[in-house]
Amino acid sequence: MKKGRGSSERRQRQAETRNVPAQPPNTGWLIAIGLVALTLAVFWPVGGHGFLNYDDPIYVTENRQIQQGLTAAGARWAFSTFHAANW
Repeated sequence: MKKGRGSSERRQRQAETRNVPAQPPNTGWLIAIGLVALTLAVFWPVGGHGFLNYDDPIYVTENRQIQQGLTAAGARWAFSTFHAANW
């Protein structure tokens, strides 16, 4: 075994690590913040619109199954009945 071989390998590894390009900054947070801002900008005008009471009395306020709360019977009813024939 030659003397000093380990030190030359160490210097070579150090040189290789110096030539590694810097990693790009983590832009995940910037993208997330941008998506939230874009979503708010698009949907902000909706807050000024009035409530459209199209089928809520039929499906919610006058519906006995809904007024009883979340029950197993109500869930079965919701997925097996075509109440008011709109779905």
